[in-house]
Amino acid sequence: MKKILLVANARKEQALVLAREAELWLHGKAEVLGIESDIDADLATYDADFVVVFGGDGTVLHVIHRLGLKQPPILTVNLGRMGYLAEVNPKELKSTLEKILEGKYQISERTLLYGQVFHGEKRIWDGHAVNEFVLASDNRSRLIEIEAEVDGRLLTRFSGDGIILASPTGSTAYALSAGGPIVNPVLKTTVMVPLCPHRLANRPLVLGSEETVTLRLLPPGKVQLTMDGRDLLPFGHDYRLLVRPADRVYRLLLNENMGRYDILRDKLGWGGEPCRQ
Repeated sequence: MKKILLVANARKEQALVLAREAELWLHGKAEVLGIESDIDADLATYDADFVVVFGGDGTVLHVIHRLGLKQPPILTVNLGRMGYLAEVNPKELKSTLEKILEGKYQISERTLLYGQVFHGEKRIWDGHAVNEFVLASDNRSRLIEIEAEVDGRLLTRFSGDGIILASPTGSTAYALSAGGPIVNPVLKTTVMVPLCPHRLANRPLVLGSEETVTLRLLPPGKVQLTMDGRDLLPFGHDYRLLVRPADRVYRLLLNENMGRYDILRDKLGWGGEPCRQ
């Protein structure tokens, strides 16, 4: 019998209602390990075969971080607005769960980004981002300068509000709003997107699967380093951020009724009839 953990965003009443309905429906069909709504709970302690998350993309990001190294496949039920990570709408939940229990599912493995922060020669932080790392000024009326290297060789110096280093999945998040490209989420790459660059020649760049980006803030000034929308630490000119595609992945259960680009077409409004010759 499959072991399933249900995780609900406690701030969304519908999430808890749907989680309880799913728990009742799964009774006798699977072992439900519980409904977890505590945002501080260590989800890595659960020995789950699958995790069902009720919430928006923000909830999914938080759950991936809290699962740690285990990363069982995640079925995401979209209760948010955009839902690029969320595969299933509430009306499809029971039929999708039924197919999962029958073994009729696909898994999409998504690459994380691995980041390290050095102060001088001392590494003071390392960890993984699902969507992106961002170095940005807290005073948008003042330009900052960031020097970027790829595998130890100077790439360029960005002048502007900051820079985003996004994963392929993160290419449809903040990076997309900043004018970055949409990248197939199963690729292993890093997307570099400047924020309001002062020089028009500074354009978004898609990097290779084994390449490491190093960012340095040029003096004077101080910026904030954020990861997946959360403040990580203040970042000065004597700091370095190193980012590369991680060897670790997280796994999403795919809705077989939704093709890889159907979510994009739906969320971005790419509708219309096909052209006829």
